Amino acid sequence: MSHILTACTLASHALASSAALVVAVGAMSGCLSKPAAESQGMCEVSTDCPSLDHLCDQGVCWGDPPDSSGFAAVLIPPADRPDLAPTELTQIAISSDGTIASLDFGRTVTFHGRIELGCGAQTMPPDPESGQEGCQPGTLIPAQVVIERASDFPGGPQYRRTILTNAEVNAEEDSFSIALPNDGAEYRVTVLPDEISLEAIASGGRQIQAPPFSALIRTDDDVDVLWEIGSPDQLKVIEGCIANSNGDGKAYASMRVTAFGHWTSFSKSTRASSVVPTDIDGCFSLAVPIDMQDEFDIVAKPGPGQTLPTIRLFDEYVRDPNIDDGSQEAYRIAPLLMPTMASPSEFHLPLRGRTGGGELEPIIGATVVLDTVFETPATEKRNVQVSFSAQAVSSSDPDLSGIAVVKLYAGDKVGSREYRVRVFPTSDAQHASIFDGVVSLGPGGPAVLDTVELGRRTPVSGVITNTLGQPLANTPLKFEPSQLLRGELTTPAERVILDNLQFASELTGETGEFLVWLDPTLLGLFARYDIALAPPDFSSAPRWVFSGVSVDAEPGEAVNLGELTLPPASYVRGTIRDSRGLVVPGAEIRWFRLPDDATCGDLPKAPSCEAPALPIGIWESDEAGEVIAVLPDPLD
Repeated sequence: MSHILTACTLASHALASSAALVVAVGAMSGCLSKPAAESQGMCEVSTDCPSLDHLCDQGVCWGDPPDSSGFAAVLIPPADRPDLAPTELTQIAISSDGTIASLDFGRTVTFHGRIELGCGAQTMPPDPESGQEGCQPGTLIPAQVVIERASDFPGGPQYRRTILTNAEVNAEEDSFSIALPNDGAEYRVTVLPDEISLEAIASGGRQIQAPPFSALIRTDDDVDVLWEIGSPDQLKVIEGCIANSNGDGKAYASMRVTAFGHWTSFSKSTRASSVVPTDIDGCFSLAVPIDMQDEFDIVAKPGPGQTLPTIRLFDEYVRDPNIDDGSQEAYRIAPLLMPTMASPSEFHLPLRGRTGGGELEPIIGATVVLDTVFETPATEKRNVQVSFSAQAVSSSDPDLSGIAVVKLYAGDKVGSREYRVRVFPTSDAQHASIFDGVVSLGPGGPAVLDTVELGRRTPVSGVITNTLGQPLANTPLKFEPSQLLRGELTTPAERVILDNLQFASELTGETGEFLVWLDPTLLGLFARYDIALAPPDFSSAPRWVFSGVSVDAEPGEAVNLGELTLPPASYVRGTIRDSRGLVVPGAEIRWFRLPDDATCGDLPKAPSCEAPALPIGIWESDEAGEVIAVLPDPLD
């Protein structure tokens, strides 16, 4: 049995691929302050340091930095400096004594304006009884404005900023304003109206639809916009109903219907309409942007308090209206058919696992997910999926210990209904996750289902040491699925499952030792993990990740990773300034190590792999604008 141990910088692939520049890199990357008196002791004079290139100051050996061309960084302004924008540093110069040059925020432009409701498209007439006058010109929309573009450095996280509009300002004021880099780049702006606030504006049972809106802007100068969301010339309307497949006329009121679409042929699917409840007849009317691609998914989910399947119509082509003659005729889809089925019933699913001694015990606190797909009627020729999912947590109640209580649809006289079962124990449990269990429910089946027995996780141990071979005590460790494993996943649904799982965290003991329990397989694949470490400040060890650690073992066999040694640390420092040269206290610098070109070569199932730049820590400037960072130097 072999264990892959390649070192890379601190942080998991999931974090690196999903974090925006204005979102924290993670709890493992804490801020580092100036050396405290009790932390000093690395040196008294420069000759005490490991290399002649070091400079001893304040008890710390500064300098002898790694090759800075392998790093990038992002400056994040403090909350009290809205005039500054996050700035990417793609070329970093560090002198031999550890001084970082040019930690400067870039020049900015202002993106500002108003986002208003386009009244012509709203079904909101005046209501004399309540005194409401309906939709008024200039009505501001409460919304989230998302501004994003690709990173300026390879594998870097998406540059993304968000701001909430203020719908309470007067007619002469902007409802939003935000600073962006004066880089002349093209940014995609998406406006996501606040559904709850729209319902409050409508009130009285009336309906407002303000679908998401998207546009491109360039930041070579200030950008001032006045955008109306929901104007008739921006939208096309999709109408439909939800009906029972047996044609008994049953109406499905209060289900929540939404359209999803793509702004470009290369963009990911995103919400394209407001969330609309079905009326008393089970019917709905969705307004979607004309500027989106013409194929939409229509999704009808259960409303609050409802236990019903979800219906999804895929890739429905919706033609544009003929706006030349003023026509706004809606596009009508055939009814979405709810399968014929009995009412759901309550079932008990016992979860059991074996102790180290081999006895069965109830598993408490595990998340259980059961899902099934209904057969579509023979008359349905479109790409439609009718699915049902139930979720519960296994109980700690003495009378229901280790039992998950769920409402499910049983089978009928034609046959049993089969559910896929997934079980995710807590991250510190010794019992393994299940991704592909099966439960069959026949008509009139027992209320207590067959017991699901979980296997055992693999005990994984090791010792963490610094480059001098000294153990690192009380050091936080976090385990995440590795980049190599993620590259083997073949569907977006699998990646979502993996991203939502919780994995072990631990502190090393006094002699640097650790012991955790990890799933030996994940989603049917042999599991490999990244071990992220965050040594204490000024511990002569940098934040780091051991990547691609295999825990493949026979059932019941332990895995000992032996001694895991961190690379040397290089202490560097600089002063963060704004574009005028003034120091910026309270700013953050977030360091990234650029990806290794060889990473994707290890991912045969991911030909389009783009290896991520991995974050290695967050550090904050002091009152004088000075900031310290600890960089790993694996080639030292």
